[in-house]
Amino acid sequence: MAERYIAGERQQLTLDFSKTDDAQDEKDLRIDALDIILATGRATTAQLTRRLKVASYKAAEIMAELEDAGIVGPSNGDKNARDINISDKAEGLEKLNMVAAQ
Repeated sequence: MAERYIAGERQQLTLDFSKTDDAQDEKDLRIDALDIILATGRATTAQLTRRLKVASYKAAEIMAELEDAGIVGPSNGDKNARDINISDKAEGLEKLNMVAAQ
């Protein structure tokens, strides 16, 4: 339990970090990443970090999942965008669903 002081009063706070639907949040992030990649025509971890407002490790995890699904190609070096292997969102969603089903 945490405490905070407001105008000289001490109040106790109960912090709840549990999420009820983490799997759905993760799926939404992957779909948002897919939208960003298709809209910009670029697939970089740095772009996902900025646009999704996530930590770089999370953007890297999402990019790795997109690579495993065959949506983007492997890394082409430090600053280069990855190749995009799909032409539309429907194809990307199908590939994401196939990976999720495994």
